[in-house]
Amino acid sequence: HLFVGDDFTFGSNRSGNIAKLKQAASLKKFSFTPVNRLKINNNIVSSTLIRSLLDKGDFQAVEQYLGRKL
Repeated sequence: HLFVGDDFTFGSNRSGNIAKLKQAASLKKFSFTPVNRLKINNNIVSSTLIRSLLDKGDFQAVEQYLGRKL
């Protein structure tokens, strides 16, 4: 089972969307669930945000957004 964000894209030039993923899931026999984006402190929690905070060395913020200690 795959969980994807509601803004999920994939493939060449990010041309794949949730509708195309639904088609692929039917053909390849897997399931998925789109999930709403999570906001903390008015920021959308994303891997991009986490990587940016790690690059800055802001581990306290990373822990807050991940909801756990590093």
